[in-house]
Amino acid sequence: MTYGTYACGARGCKTPGCVLLTGVAAQGRLMRTLPYPMNCTKLIPCLLLFTSAIFATEPAPVAGGPAGGRDDALVYKAATPDVMWNGWGYSSPLDPAADPKPAAAREQFDIVPTDPAVPRTFSGKVVGPESMKGVEVGIVSLEGIHWNKPDAYQWSPVGEDGTFSVPDMRYPDASKAIAVRGPGIGWTFLRRDFGRGEGAENIVLKPAPAKKVRLTASGEDMTNLEKVQYEAWPAVAERDDAGHALRRQRLGPCYASEGKSLELMLPVGRVALFVHCKGWASFYQVVDTSKGDHIHFVLQRGGQIRINAMDAQGAPKVKEHVTWINYAAPLSLMGVDIKDGTLLSGALVPGKFQIDMAGTQLKGVEVMEGYVTEIVVQDGREPVVSQRKAEAAATPVPGGK
Repeated sequence: MTYGTYACGARGCKTPGCVLLTGVAAQGRLMRTLPYPMNCTKLIPCLLLFTSAIFATEPAPVAGGPAGGRDDALVYKAATPDVMWNGWGYSSPLDPAADPKPAAAREQFDIVPTDPAVPRTFSGKVVGPESMKGVEVGIVSLEGIHWNKPDAYQWSPVGEDGTFSVPDMRYPDASKAIAVRGPGIGWTFLRRDFGRGEGAENIVLKPAPAKKVRLTASGEDMTNLEKVQYEAWPAVAERDDAGHALRRQRLGPCYASEGKSLELMLPVGRVALFVHCKGWASFYQVVDTSKGDHIHFVLQRGGQIRINAMDAQGAPKVKEHVTWINYAAPLSLMGVDIKDGTLLSGALVPGKFQIDMAGTQLKGVEVMEGYVTEIVVQDGREPVVSQRKAEAAATPVPGGK
């Protein structure tokens, strides 16, 4: 199972890990900044998340700084969500505490109609970075859950003066997005998706302001966890200059800490972070990186679901597809095949889940922190649901990622 992958938009999608674009409430409440030890780390890429238009309360900056191996951090604590999350829709309420966001400057480019049978070209210039060494422009093919497809990203270096001209060589019929990345700058996307047969010239790409932020995570004991994975997404839904909705974009790959902390280049200001770690419930939170250089997340242990699927004679089913979702927890929709009749989930955000499998739908299934919810589904009989205390830390579904 892949944690934090997202929606193709199709109801009942059979794709493992596909998450529906509907969902639930910010599952974070703010804790006052707290000091604790930190360690250095390296980055390793993996794959996985996405973003929401909901806004959580943000921490106030706290005076102080590193002292004796400790430092002040903005701390967010995961809490069990109990309000329906309206997802990435454009009806999401504005944050009354946020400063009004100025209208974005209009994007600069000229459309070049292209015969769909011929590779289209995207050309223009990157402006802003003092040095163009290592700066790349990417053509992103918006094919399915594109952020989980490495070949959907076609990166090319820009010239010393920032100019580029790149022919599109992958997924010729897919819509395209254009991005820029490089040393010391965050991923920035042109606010325009290009349809089939559309190339563009005179594109001006301006990397958004970014800063280095240290990320750490722990349980309640504030002991930093290792091998934590982080994904960054825009904090709000994006539209182009004409008001058309844009496809969701992840701001880089999924990053994992080899040690107990991770440093990332993140946009300055509001950004959504999705945090996940084996044995812990995932945590989605909108933060403001302008408030500090170190952000810490306190994770929940979460609960688990175990499903036993049997035929009418009581024999384990060889293969059965099951999906579950907590409509109050962002990115909680999962789809996976049960093999040999039994499935044990990884750690899930506590709350009420809807579970669908083989024509059976269970609503309001309670998942509690520290407990395993046992579900027995047998053909011809009513499902049986019970809870028991978890014996050990949660482990992912066998065979999952």
